[in-house]
Amino acid sequence: MNRVASRAVMVLLPFILAGYAFALPQDTVDFTKPPAKGLKYKVIQKRTGQSETTLAVSDREPREISQTTSGKMVFTQTILEVKDGKIVKLDRVYEEAGSRTENDQMPEPREQENPLAWKHIRAEWNEDGECKVEIKEGDEWTEPEDKMKRRLRPQMLRNPLIPLPEESKKVGDSWELDEEAAKKFFGKPPTLPGEDAPEIEREAKFKITGITDFKEMKCAVIKMVSKISVDESMSQTMEATCYYSLKHCIIVGMKGTGTNRVNRTMERGEMIFEIDSSGTQKINAEVKILGPESQDEE
Repeated sequence: MNRVASRAVMVLLPFILAGYAFALPQDTVDFTKPPAKGLKYKVIQKRTGQSETTLAVSDREPREISQTTSGKMVFTQTILEVKDGKIVKLDRVYEEAGSRTENDQMPEPREQENPLAWKHIRAEWNEDGECKVEIKEGDEWTEPEDKMKRRLRPQMLRNPLIPLPEESKKVGDSWELDEEAAKKFFGKPPTLPGEDAPEIEREAKFKITGITDFKEMKCAVIKMVSKISVDESMSQTMEATCYYSLKHCIIVGMKGTGTNRVNRTMERGEMIFEIDSSGTQKINAEVKILGPESQDEE
């Protein structure tokens, strides 16, 4: 290479390197950016589970029960308004929402429909961050019944699959939910009438492990590990991999596996119940981007 050519390369080298640096994927995920107004997407969430249980009632012979469960939740969500970096108004229309339980002690499977099935809900946040949720009945918007309210936790309306941080994170960063956020994420565990309030321990930890292409979308890969235990007699753990679209600012995919364990004794009048159960479960969520749509009020 002659001297002129060498000098040309040396002059151009910083620009060439800068071009390569610009082409590299960024390692920072900006969670402060909300989904765009008008974003419309469908969430298809499926759960399956299998458990083995030994049930002993007073002096009777224990029974061995094998059980399988499955559930599906499908809804379409539309972002109606965004203000100061947060979603302040959204619509959600449910389709399928229910579960199926089958075990070797039941004459036939039990189908149970979620009260939100085929409901159209709207959530709106005021300046103080308080959320108002309404359900459309005919042409009117009304307050949901209590059995529906328990399933419409505001913090899971903005982020349907997992809670997200409110600040930027880099690949390799980890974080976890504080006590109050964990309560909102897990919700209240089921208790039987007459039981004292149980001692509950909750934790949920997250880590960004990389940035990759997922279904033709550039996504941050988020690993989640969660656990909840109730009075040391009930526990459930879950490990999941989630994909956060950098363009759409939502989780667009999730796959997870979990285990649950129950070992407790209950008294009901003169009856004593002893339950020893263990099981596994799988969760799979798929999100389809349906595109923007007009925000004209109905």
